[in-house]
Amino acid sequence: MVEWEKGMVQLGGKVQYFFGKDSVQLSHNFVILRSPKGHFIIPGILKCPFGDLLVTNLYRSYMGYYLNIIRKKNYADWEEDSNISMEEWLAYIELDEELELQPEDDNLAAGFCRWLTEVYEDTNDHVWFDYGMGCIGTKNPNEVTIHKMIRMANVLQGKVQGDDGEIYDDRYLETGKAIWLEQEEEKAAVGSKKPWWKIW
Repeated sequence: MVEWEKGMVQLGGKVQYFFGKDSVQLSHNFVILRSPKGHFIIPGILKCPFGDLLVTNLYRSYMGYYLNIIRKKNYADWEEDSNISMEEWLAYIELDEELELQPEDDNLAAGFCRWLTEVYEDTNDHVWFDYGMGCIGTKNPNEVTIHKMIRMANVLQGKVQGDDGEIYDDRYLETGKAIWLEQEEEKAAVGSKKPWWKIW
């Protein structure tokens, strides 16, 4: 049994609950705990403000590594919102001929789309992108998908960040190396310091 401490918010047309810095998404017939530590499936009964929910139909695994397009400093900071709106995301899908919006139903949340020109090697299914909490995400991306997400983020004026906190931007296209948030903060701190011999 899980006791929720915070209120209800909307997530991609589905209901979501927060407790502490973690959150739970009711989507794709799953209850998924999304936290800075990763994504976990939670079976069983959930104690919600409007009653208990019995979670069943756990037929597909959501374990894996997620990459997200965000418009905030750090994806893992649940106190800060990412403000990419559903309207912006749907407008982008409309403009990108490689993406196809999927109809919302019991298994697919609003804003779920498939990338028509790229498939997963292990399943041959189309690579997908979903929407939630002002973020756009996908699971287990390959190099081609990372490059695609960087281009998408540039259009949406956001950035790409992985579950471990690493950032992918145009520098990744050149070097193949992600940037860590701590590195960015250290560079900014060093750049802001004046040489010892400057007193003004």
